[in-house]
Amino acid sequence: MKSALEIVDILVKKLNDSPARPLVTGSISKFERPYNSSKIDIVVNSLVTGGEVIANGVFNVNIHVPNIRETIDPQTVITTLPDTTKLKKLTRLCIDALTDVWGDDYNYTVEEDRGVFVEEKSSYNNLRIEFNSLNNY
Repeated sequence: MKSALEIVDILVKKLNDSPARPLVTGSISKFERPYNSSKIDIVVNSLVTGGEVIANGVFNVNIHVPNIRETIDPQTVITTLPDTTKLKKLTRLCIDALTDVWGDDYNYTVEEDRGVFVEEKSSYNNLRIEFNSLNNY
């Protein structure tokens, strides 16, 4: 069985080697987004891993993109909105990179796209990854 830390390393490496990497202006990081980041970041973290003969785990990949500012004039900000163009492109590249991947003793795929979550200065798209690894007893 692979530990959650090992699995996060596998997913981060896959994303760093994917076509999504050049579009990331910040970092692809483990567990947390860099504090006060205003860049495009991807964060991988774990939710749960099991200990059966075939261990199943669920992991999050969060794709963070700064919001677009909508203004009337340079001094008056109306609101910030998700940059759906960038989110859509990065989400598609991440889904393609993380779908139906097989290693020697593991496989993983995108289980679901949980959608966009809007925050004050940025928004993120959440992907759930199902990871299965062989438990070598």
